[in-house]
Amino acid sequence: MPKKKAPAVETPIAENEYVKELLALLKENQSPAGKELLEAIGHVSEMEKQLASAVDELKAMRQDLEKMKNPPLKSALQKSIVVLQDRILALRDSLAELKAGIIEGCKNTLAAVKERGISALDHAARFFHIKPGLTALRNNINEGIQADEKAISRIEAVSAEYHEAGRHLKNIGQA
Repeated sequence: MPKKKAPAVETPIAENEYVKELLALLKENQSPAGKELLEAIGHVSEMEKQLASAVDELKAMRQDLEKMKNPPLKSALQKSIVVLQDRILALRDSLAELKAGIIEGCKNTLAAVKERGISALDHAARFFHIKPGLTALRNNINEGIQADEKAISRIEAVSAEYHEAGRHLKNIGQA
């Protein structure tokens, strides 16, 4: 049975209640950790937008595929769509883990502040174990780029062969 994602992870990270509460607390206390957390959240928000854009591109590619008549190009595009879909799913999972880590870090930091007071903000960074998530995300992105480059090369090669065959048929027809 597949894992269910927490609803908090489905919402944009900048709109998460724990993230907003901690950012407000850090800003109120002029903590340097606030700037770093805000930057990390900005990067994650940008990744969320890029992932949404990639999903939209995948939908557009599927629509183009439905209209396509050329069997060799259609086959190459189908393979590319499957690879791209797998990469998008992997990126979505990595991003969800990263967001969950940030949200959990915010919860833990807020709990520590309630327990020990504002001095807990001095050590807020230790609650954010996001380096493994960022590393996994970077690896998925790099693998996706390589797969996309291979797919583009394959589509270009099939397209060139198809056009060359068309020229040969045209020449035969003229002869």
